[in-house]
Amino acid sequence: MATTLTALNYAMARVLDGRPVMVVAQTNAQGFTSGTIAKMQWQQVYRDTDRGFDLDPDTYTVNTAGWYHVSARVHWAAQSGGIRFAQLRQNNLASITVIANRSASTQVTTAYVDSIVSCEVGDTMQLWAQQNSGSTINTYVTSLYNSLWSMTWISGPQ
Repeated sequence: MATTLTALNYAMARVLDGRPVMVVAQTNAQGFTSGTIAKMQWQQVYRDTDRGFDLDPDTYTVNTAGWYHVSARVHWAAQSGGIRFAQLRQNNLASITVIANRSASTQVTTAYVDSIVSCEVGDTMQLWAQQNSGSTINTYVTSLYNSLWSMTWISGPQ
């Protein structure tokens, strides 16, 4: 809960100074078949000041060009073995891939994305994920624990 509130407080601070902010979350677990990359499914939009996020097809379309701080966390249910991935895609091309690797764990595993990306008006952004444990793994969602993705405009195009 504290992490979610921190991200939302950060996003709210950006809203107050007029910058475009997008924050979405998973409220339902999503199953990922081993070895198959899939687009993250989002069920709740916390903030979307530039009106760019579409829950179907889970895509953010940039309406204000510039540099964006992109932050995401994908929580995976406990499952021993394999690697968990999170990947940001810009215009359907992989731009950032991160790996959360925890072997033989009975704990939740989290893949984090934290980067700055340059975007043009009309660019599309999506978050994808994959795991290779040998069986299907769900994202981990509880009332206090969920996957979250945010984009915050930080400056105009250079």
